[in-house]
Amino acid sequence: MEIHWNTKLRAVNETWARRCDKVLYFITSPRNRSHDVIALDIPDKRQTLTDKTVFIHKYLYEHYVEQFDWFLKADDDTYVIMENLRFLLSHFDPEVPGYIGCQFKHFSPQGYMSGGAGYLFNRQGLRNLVEKGYNIPARCRHKGGAEDIETGRCAYKAGVRTLNSLDIHKRPTFFPSNVFATVLGLPDWAKNYMRDKVTTGNDCCSQLMVAFHYTGPKLMYAIDFLLYRVTVHGKRFMGEKAGQLFDGAEVEDMDRKLRRRPYPGEDLDQYYTEGWRERNTTIFINPNL
Repeated sequence: MEIHWNTKLRAVNETWARRCDKVLYFITSPRNRSHDVIALDIPDKRQTLTDKTVFIHKYLYEHYVEQFDWFLKADDDTYVIMENLRFLLSHFDPEVPGYIGCQFKHFSPQGYMSGGAGYLFNRQGLRNLVEKGYNIPARCRHKGGAEDIETGRCAYKAGVRTLNSLDIHKRPTFFPSNVFATVLGLPDWAKNYMRDKVTTGNDCCSQLMVAFHYTGPKLMYAIDFLLYRVTVHGKRFMGEKAGQLFDGAEVEDMDRKLRRRPYPGEDLDQYYTEGWRERNTTIFINPNL
């Protein structure tokens, strides 16, 4: 949002975004336009998040798909530890279609990635999403619905596999809540949605955690300061053991019982009706799977 230009966006730009190879801000009717600020001619409300995300992915595909290996979509209240993200991504081939983030377990055979925690498509994943998803009539939903769910459904239909973001100890790296909830205890809704079991305290997360949501500007600056300006005297990092922390694996499709949940605002029987799916341009998930 334009109203957040001097608050949220400034905090992002002055903290973790500085460590990206390329940053683009997609904003509805921005007053200050530049090569890094892209105008969205889409109403600025929650109901249009799917519309915006489809536009963003198509824009990245048209202008940058050959220039970068990975494409991160993050909110203006997401904080990302870029060094840890790069290390995690180094375990995967950008030419094998993939999609990674905080995996939720409902609404699709392979679930979907939380939008707030940030998620990434690799180069071939973005190609598939656009060429085999958005560009096929009635295959993916382009408007309405929940942005992250629709992105996950489209990715599945386009042959983009979900990639494992857990470390070898089954500890998450992406989180749908802020750093306090991440350490002290996630809310029940997050526990119910996340594919993998979560805990609290020292085992809440990987040492190489990557991202968390609901991070306001003040907290963003504080986290950035503690991560990059403070060192504990005598503390040794895990060294070469870090190279053994991730396995670079794909994630198997969800058990049917885990994903048999109606989409918000829809009935399961209605969803399996071809006419309803065509009107809402969403994908078909076989009820027998």
